[in-house]
Amino acid sequence: KSVSIDAELKRLANEKSQLQEHVATLEGNKSHLENTLQEQSVRHSQQVQELGEKCETLKNENKVLAEQVSNITMEKDSLERKKDMMTHEIKTIKGDLEEARTNYKKIQDQVEEHKVNIVKFSQDKAKLEETINDLHDKVNEEVSMREVLSGQHAAELAAERQERDQAQAKLLLLKESIAKLQAEQKSQTEAQQSE
Repeated sequence: KSVSIDAELKRLANEKSQLQEHVATLEGNKSHLENTLQEQSVRHSQQVQELGEKCETLKNENKVLAEQVSNITMEKDSLERKKDMMTHEIKTIKGDLEEARTNYKKIQDQVEEHKVNIVKFSQDKAKLEETINDLHDKVNEEVSMREVLSGQHAAELAAERQERDQAQAKLLLLKESIAKLQAEQKSQTEAQQSE
């Protein structure tokens, strides 16, 4: 019976030892879990703080983006106004260009008209010069004849000379008119080229 008790005590002692080892293991596990929980709590606190900072950063970024959107909208409105102004200016320029083309056509027509007038004046000048030369020859011929005949026709000769002088004066005026017309044509041609 005593052997049986000793065996039972030994078995109980072994169970106690196993239970103590198990308790020690549980205590170790508890300590490990507490440390892990504390680490996780610290980590979670850091993450919460980081998330809060990120949230604040995002709020600031959102504010900056909102300002940028507002600035872009203002720039867009400004560009739209500039576009409208440029469209109006383009229409005005087109109108001015059309008017300039019309004026250019008028100037070309005037130049052509002046050219025709110059040709006409040149022809008239040639005819007048021919008439003057003929008249001059006739006058010289008559003068020679009258000088041979007598000096009694001096008054008539003076009148014919006066007629010749008047014809020459007309020729001079015609030459001046042609020169003036040529100068006007040159001025208009230079103005046309400068445009």
